[in-house]
Amino acid sequence: MKQIKPVTDELYRSQTLKSWDSHYEKDKAKQQYPDENLVRILKGIEAGPALDFGCGSGRHLKLLSELGFSPVTGVETSESAYKLCSQLYPGINIIQLDGEKLENTDFILPVQDESQNAVVLWGVLHYNTHSVQQKILKEVRRILKPGGTLAGTLRSVSDSHFQGNKDLEGVPVGFYTSQETRNILGPFFDEINLGYTERSPIGDLNRKVAHWIFQAFKL
Repeated sequence: MKQIKPVTDELYRSQTLKSWDSHYEKDKAKQQYPDENLVRILKGIEAGPALDFGCGSGRHLKLLSELGFSPVTGVETSESAYKLCSQLYPGINIIQLDGEKLENTDFILPVQDESQNAVVLWGVLHYNTHSVQQKILKEVRRILKPGGTLAGTLRSVSDSHFQGNKDLEGVPVGFYTSQETRNILGPFFDEINLGYTERSPIGDLNRKVAHWIFQAFKL
């Protein structure tokens, strides 16, 4: 795994939460449109209860609802994102987690065992320490139904775009190979399918935004 900044406990507590709160107070962070890769994945999953862990500005909460998933639940650590989603989607249950406790203690979502058809982890895991990743994935497996699907992303080692993202300068981030992605997911899921997406921002062909896309199944 490659890192721009060491993902230490101290940095996680002192920088990450503040940076995300600041990020979601800006208009450019209020994304409206879903990721087309997630649209394709979710259209292949039987609708039912679904949860978006790290729901951000809520674009995928809206997508889940439009595709017929119900009830839909959002989970966030950022207070700014939590308030934003609560305002935009008053009919959806939004859970705010204490981000500092994620690093220091085990946590349990107020969600029943084996109750979710789908869980979304889009653009979340690579912003967390390994220990927090493991706690999140453990909880995801607990709440997924047998036959349920986790859909998510991890930044690839080929990504060069994040290094120029001044908006999230205080956020630690990890970059992963395909095998490292499988190693992270493997202890918790019975089957893993990987995809890959890479693009360059308009006007900057030298930078790459690169992510592994995964479907992980609880059989």
